[in-house]
Amino acid sequence: MSKTTFKIEGMHCASCAVTIERALVKTPGVTAANVNYATAKASVEFDDQQATEMDLHEVVIKEGYKVRMDHGAHGEPGIEEHVHGSAASAGKKAALALILAVPVLFIVMLNLPVPTWIIGVVS
Repeated sequence: MSKTTFKIEGMHCASCAVTIERALVKTPGVTAANVNYATAKASVEFDDQQATEMDLHEVVIKEGYKVRMDHGAHGEPGIEEHVHGSAASAGKKAALALILAVPVLFIVMLNLPVPTWIIGVVS
């Protein structure tokens, strides 16, 4: 009996996780499967005489999702690099939102007149 955990990319909702979990459980040799949408990970217990880890990955791929193994030590990006990249992207988006919100904030707080052509009102 073996246990493996791998990351799944492309899930958009909890229903996606349920779909993958059901497909994994139907695979011969799989005794238990748990797919967590929040962490985007699958934990699978399987009999290595009947199934291999690659078989499990193929099941996920056939369902239309991507499997990502974290091999940070081998030069490929691991979880830490992926999360850091996401945080940097989120930071850039937050800065842009702040830059665009500041002028609107001043216009509203100072009750400045806004030309009607800006807000789409035709006189």
